[in-house]
Amino acid sequence: MVLNGAEVVEVSMPWVDKGRAINLGVIRPEAVSVHESLMAKNANLYTSDLRRRIQSGSSITAIDYVNAQRARQWFNQQMSESMKQVDVLITPSIPIQTPTIKQCKSDKNGEAASQLPMFTSVFDVTGQPSHSIPCGFTSGGMPIGMMITGHPYDEKTVLRVGNAFEKLTHWHQRVPADIPEIN
Repeated sequence: MVLNGAEVVEVSMPWVDKGRAINLGVIRPEAVSVHESLMAKNANLYTSDLRRRIQSGSSITAIDYVNAQRARQWFNQQMSESMKQVDVLITPSIPIQTPTIKQCKSDKNGEAASQLPMFTSVFDVTGQPSHSIPCGFTSGGMPIGMMITGHPYDEKTVLRVGNAFEKLTHWHQRVPADIPEIN
């Protein structure tokens, strides 16, 4: 992209690790609010793991939820300040090599699955438009994702950058290795 006119600017965000905790403090009680009646009527449509994660929001107190919302405002201000000099922010989509579904299910501690939203949850907090596109593959044939995040309400720029990257590369046309047939 640099060869085609993009300028790379490194952005420091030492506070960004707080985003995941803020996200959980907001999203879990909201998930209970959205899904509570649906789960009561259609429990069979929810896996036991999903029900457990949703129901964990019931333990978050109202004051903790309000504090998470306040922290969210602070976090959004930090993000806005950090992105003043850039049009988009480029990050990995996930912080680990893409695990297979089987690896996530066999991970008894849930470490792989819990790491997957580490970067995406930051932008759930800010509400910024983000777009994940393939930017490579591991030696094992699993995709590597690049997340393009823009300023609030600037989906157009995010999609333009993603489209430009896909015109310069062919990662989006490659199929991951060992994808089982679905019958």
